[in-house]
Amino acid sequence: MSDEEDNVEAFLTKAMWQSIGGFESGAFAGGDPDDDQEKSIQKAFGSIDIDGDGRISGDELLHWVTRGWGPNEASEDVAKLVTAADGDGDGFIDYAEFRGAVVNAVSSLS
Repeated sequence: MSDEEDNVEAFLTKAMWQSIGGFESGAFAGGDPDDDQEKSIQKAFGSIDIDGDGRISGDELLHWVTRGWGPNEASEDVAKLVTAADGDGDGFIDYAEFRGAVVNAVSSLS
């Protein structure tokens, strides 16, 4: 993959996390969410964590992303999201990883 393709993919991954978190670019003054924004991130995490085990699987994220359109269009994108956010490599996104992906995406997109 070329540098340009890598940059486009990184931008799209950040844009997807921004959308999942429900925040506009630059919404976190100083780079950190305020208390209300933190509650919104927690709510978004809870709505995706279908089984309530405190971590998001690729299947749960795929289910959430494809609510309005078919899974075939999203499965590759979801795999990229999980890979990008899964800091410990366990195949799941825990709350800290989810929060980090959303905050990073919202803080860095402009």
